[in-house]
Amino acid sequence: MKEKTLLKIVFLFVSFWALMTLVSCNPNRPPTTVDGYEAIIILEGNHHSNPRKFGKVDKEYNVQHWRFEDADYIHHPDKDPLFQGDQKDWNKLHGDSWTPYLIEFDFKDFDFTHPNHVNTCMVGWRWNPDTELIELNSYNHVDEARQFTPTLMEVQLHQNFKTWIKPIGLNVDGNSVVRLWIESEADPDRGFERQFVEYFIEFQGQQLPERSREINPWFGGNKKVPKGDKILIYNKTTFTWN
Repeated sequence: MKEKTLLKIVFLFVSFWALMTLVSCNPNRPPTTVDGYEAIIILEGNHHSNPRKFGKVDKEYNVQHWRFEDADYIHHPDKDPLFQGDQKDWNKLHGDSWTPYLIEFDFKDFDFTHPNHVNTCMVGWRWNPDTELIELNSYNHVDEARQFTPTLMEVQLHQNFKTWIKPIGLNVDGNSVVRLWIESEADPDRGFERQFVEYFIEFQGQQLPERSREINPWFGGNKKVPKGDKILIYNKTTFTWN
């Protein structure tokens, strides 16, 4: 019985990674840009992004550079009545989870669990149809309790900006503290202004491990990308803030 269970777990694990590899090799994704940005696309009927990364982060937390390109659904916020009540939901752009694995097996309940929402720090995003801007915030989980900040920054479509999430140690109460930076790049010719914001998240009662797992871009809560639409984001990674 135990051998069959173990074989089943191994089979599901290998099948999962084979599927993710196939998805990541999708030839329909736009090519990498001349300035080194890789295309990330979320297609109709999906929550998750393509490609999906499953890297783990050690002591060095890298800087992520972003640019939102035209997202079809952005220009049609009212074409689907089901989406009108969800327009203000926060989507996930990028983040770190201090739970080691994307999928874990709970031997007590004999079932798979998805521990993405235990201790996390993420950059959230949403489109504001009134201002026609992308809003960014800090979207976190502390011991499974979900936390949202108000909008920390607004950026325009096609405007470059960068994010950095990095633990900075323990505070006087012995709780881990994580620092989130967001900075938008100026481009006077296109009317883009530089902005900078930082935010500190205290993980009360928690001492986070050194290793984290990357959280991929994700659209929606209950709703997926509408039929006939897509979301296109460009991203690249550097090892320093500059």
